[in-house]
Amino acid sequence: MKTNASEWLIQRAVYHKHLSAAAVIVPNVYAYRWESDLLIVTKAGYVKEVEVKISKADFMADSRKQVSRETTKYEAITSGVRTYCGKPKDCKRPNRFYYAFPRDMVPLADVPEWAGVYHWLPNGAIVEARYAPRLHEQKAEPKFIDRLYKSAYHRYMQWWSSKDQPLLPAQPLDNPVKQDIVTP
Repeated sequence: MKTNASEWLIQRAVYHKHLSAAAVIVPNVYAYRWESDLLIVTKAGYVKEVEVKISKADFMADSRKQVSRETTKYEAITSGVRTYCGKPKDCKRPNRFYYAFPRDMVPLADVPEWAGVYHWLPNGAIVEARYAPRLHEQKAEPKFIDRLYKSAYHRYMQWWSSKDQPLLPAQPLDNPVKQDIVTP
């Protein structure tokens, strides 16, 4: 099924759905042992990860992603443990995990039971097709949230500095230009 969906359009729709209940929303961030397409920390301190898929082949390949030589992403998300050199290690993971993709791209029966589903509609809306179960009860630590803020800040600065604009203001900050105040 061909749609005009893109990762960015789906991320944007999910972002707007969660904007009022979120403390932090960061796209394309490495907060765990893998890249998260969208990471949301709620005001209550719980973390939702949203993995965006725009093709069925991409969705199917996700189950084979490795976080170490011996552990897949699926195993790390469901168990909270990854194996490294034959030894189990603690693996940080979100409280809830969602897939977001165009409606009718993947049947709900093909989505793992530990994952929720957001359907992206052609009109740009996002609909929660299946609620994600809570994988664990631990809230995000302040250090983790701080890393997300820094990641978002550095991504913004990288974008901003790539634009055709000066890195410093035209006037020194200690000698601002006085502007006339016009009162109606």
